[in-house]
Amino acid sequence: MQSLRFMVFTLKGLNKMSSASPKKQCADFLSIGTHDGTFHCDEVFACWMLKQLPRFKNASIIRTRDNAKLSQCSIVVDVGGVYDPEKNKFDHHQRTFSGTMKSLGNMKWETKLSSAGLIYLHMGKEVISEITSLPQNDVIVSRLYEKLYEKFVEEIDAVDNGIDQYEGSHPKYNILNLWPLCSQKRVENIILKK
Repeated sequence: MQSLRFMVFTLKGLNKMSSASPKKQCADFLSIGTHDGTFHCDEVFACWMLKQLPRFKNASIIRTRDNAKLSQCSIVVDVGGVYDPEKNKFDHHQRTFSGTMKSLGNMKWETKLSSAGLIYLHMGKEVISEITSLPQNDVIVSRLYEKLYEKFVEEIDAVDNGIDQYEGSHPKYNILNLWPLCSQKRVENIILKK
């Protein structure tokens, strides 16, 4: 029987099965480890950010929950039960983890970080610098770093950690509420200019 296969997921939307042994597969080249099964916005965004960095640009994404396989990966996000940036381990699921941008980064935001927030905290300025071609210490990079966290990444952190997105049981605004008070057919005719 063939050796154990596991999923290699690339952010280009390709799913491939690899028959290489897990140790050889992870150890011989750069790889980003994350969990298998249903994927969530936080690890997808974390992997995307990592792939923007030259050192991880060509890294494969290994999707597994097997700690032996994860231990061979270059960096691990959203799985493994360990947060240790010095060892490139960025999981937030352990009961004792309560890190926020305020507690870990000396910034104002108090939302518990997801794997996206952890990667953003440690490598966000580097990612922005790569995308903008500005030095990491440029004031524009710093401003973008704060604004992107406040307007985008913090919401990913909140959703992944089960923080309510709105007060009460229903959102205050809904696209459906913006429809004019007329028949559906009339709206379709207006949109399609019939």
